[in-house]
Amino acid sequence: NVNLYSWYNSDHRKRLTYYVEGGVRFFDEKNRQSMNVYTGLRWRATDKFTIGIGLGNEQSWNNVGGLWSWEIKEDAIGASELPDNAVVMGRRHILGFNNSINASFSFTNKMNIALYARHYWQKAEYSTFYGLDEKGELTASPYTGLSASGEPLNNVAANFFNIDLVYTWRFAPGSDLLLVYKNGIGHFDSGYAVDRGYGYNVSHLMDFEGNNNLSFKLLYYIDYEQVKRW
Repeated sequence: NVNLYSWYNSDHRKRLTYYVEGGVRFFDEKNRQSMNVYTGLRWRATDKFTIGIGLGNEQSWNNVGGLWSWEIKEDAIGASELPDNAVVMGRRHILGFNNSINASFSFTNKMNIALYARHYWQKAEYSTFYGLDEKGELTASPYTGLSASGEPLNNVAANFFNIDLVYTWRFAPGSDLLLVYKNGIGHFDSGYAVDRGYGYNVSHLMDFEGNNNLSFKLLYYIDYEQVKRW
């Protein structure tokens, strides 16, 4: 295998900074390779306010991975021909996006609020399935992963969106009061629904179920040496 990776970061002392990094990996199999690239900007608008964005893309061609037993679909063509406790491997194309935005604002040197939002979407589309022999080599398999109507039952997509909003007040040395809001959305697609691309999933985020959480945290520093003198 050959793995190449490179990165560049601009001068972080400046108000506007950026970074770029990425790499490619070539395997000892024909047409099997992967790549990833990430880039981001950070703008320190004032001494109190900073905002940044990050963009990422990942792809793997002819990636090979195994199916868990619960991922082997009983109604797929060829599933009935598999032996008990069969090992099924799949060759797939994986595509993913990882984008984020973060911002922070300082009210004073002891009080600030920070926002972090991240959206991650990835899909895997299978082309061929195999068995595995005693030497760990791929072998032919009757399993197709297709329904009688031709739907690719094992194709999957995952869609995650998270928001963290944190207010912090340092009211005494080593002592913090935190108010934290978290929002999390998770959604999975399979079959024909995987054909819906990244844009569709971004535009329908609010249609998916999510969780909201508001928490309060108090951290108080106690000086043991001072306590002994009380």
